[in-house]
Amino acid sequence: MIDLHIHTNASSDGQHTPAELFSMCRELGLLSVAFADHNGIGSLAEAIRLAPEQGIEFIPAVEFNSYHRGTIDLHVLAYGIEPGSPALLAWLAEIEEEKRWQSAERLKRFRAIGFALDEADVDRFSAGRTPTGASYLKALLSRPENAGDERLPPYVSGEKANSPYYNFYRDFLRDGPVFVPLEGVATPKVIQRIRGLGCLPVLAHPAQVAGGVVIELAAAGLAGIEVYCNYHDAERRNHWLAAARRLGLLVTCGSDFHGAFYKPDIRLGSITGGEGVDLGRFREALAAARSSAAHSR
Repeated sequence: MIDLHIHTNASSDGQHTPAELFSMCRELGLLSVAFADHNGIGSLAEAIRLAPEQGIEFIPAVEFNSYHRGTIDLHVLAYGIEPGSPALLAWLAEIEEEKRWQSAERLKRFRAIGFALDEADVDRFSAGRTPTGASYLKALLSRPENAGDERLPPYVSGEKANSPYYNFYRDFLRDGPVFVPLEGVATPKVIQRIRGLGCLPVLAHPAQVAGGVVIELAAAGLAGIEVYCNYHDAERRNHWLAAARRLGLLVTCGSDFHGAFYKPDIRLGSITGGEGVDLGRFREALAAARSSAAHSR
């Protein structure tokens, strides 16, 4: 059993520490895992320190937000991250600057559609980390001025309360009125920068992404597709498995686990079909990516 897409509390919508997650992974019998927080490496030093005593293969990773053609929000997993890499640290600083701009624009849009919200609210719930759907929803719910807004109850006790923070992110930040793309994180550029770090870029939970988009990303250097995940039913799994084989891309498996508080319907290591992932091929591709990047420097 493997799970190559796990969030720690270094993500503002992650619940568990690396130590807690390793303990949970051992209880489940997971053999290979990757921690991949949003646009950050806050958990990786601790995880790398703890990993040798866990009896579990650990792959350090980051989940980067990106935008394709300016409007399609895609997440790209970078496997094989070296937390001390100067190039990585410089890139993360660039992303943080862009994210600050994006957050300010989102605040304007939230206010424009009638919500009470300011920067201090969001900062309080993101605790210095990249704001996520969880940060914004908790901030909105904390303001008494929003208490009577009929748009919020579905995420608290209604039809979207099964996974409130993800649903809110999807409805408002990804596909809705508060969507703010970042020009500096165009998906092909993100893929190329991941390659430049000697890492493997893998498209996370593509779900309904158009096949033509993935063909473009493969040409830009995409290494794989997260075929097996909690957002894909059997039809989607078969679709993306066929696409990966057709394009010669790696097949990976990840739960996108954040903890029951943030995503109660997502369980650690609970991915149908994940046993079909060829980890040997994955390791070979990662070694080749490192070698290629080293030779190009």
